[in-house]
Amino acid sequence: MKLQEYKDELLSFAKRQRKDHPLKDAEDLAEDSEEDWQRRIIGGHLMDWFDRRVRNILEQRHTLRVFHFDPKPIVVFTTTPPGIAAAKDIMGESPEDFVYLLREEFEHWEEKHRDEFFKFHIHYWGYFNDPSPELHGELAEAYPSAGVDQLKLHRTGDMWGPNCGVFAAHLWRWTGESMELLQEAYSKGIY
Repeated sequence: MKLQEYKDELLSFAKRQRKDHPLKDAEDLAEDSEEDWQRRIIGGHLMDWFDRRVRNILEQRHTLRVFHFDPKPIVVFTTTPPGIAAAKDIMGESPEDFVYLLREEFEHWEEKHRDEFFKFHIHYWGYFNDPSPELHGELAEAYPSAGVDQLKLHRTGDMWGPNCGVFAAHLWRWTGESMELLQEAYSKGIY
């Protein structure tokens, strides 16, 4: 498969997904709702990632020529509905070199369109989810004033080559009125 074929098929898939399964736009989210706060946080991180990280990734990909990375990869941003609203608000409709999908949509597409060596794409993610039950005890002890049901992890990261990338989980609390950062990089690592 060639880069342009990969991009065309991925962009076409993303457009079909949004047509067949429309999601709320930024202006459709209730102002100051939990979804709206998540959209703002994910969007801010997305802009920061583009400003600070993409150039470095492209330079590193160029240096590792042994992997035959394409010099103009498509960025695949996987997220949740608030993240889709943020990406649409920031990027508009998917441009030629950037596509945003729900996490499970990309996983489904990837089953039939393997690019396991990241020749054609860079995968970036940003989404909120609930802490796992295994973390509940640790979090309850560390943050006794916050109910475990109020806690959310903002998971971010990127993969741009085999064993090449970073990840982090930032701990937030939904107060009922706003999101409050409790701990940046609660967990983090590199691949």
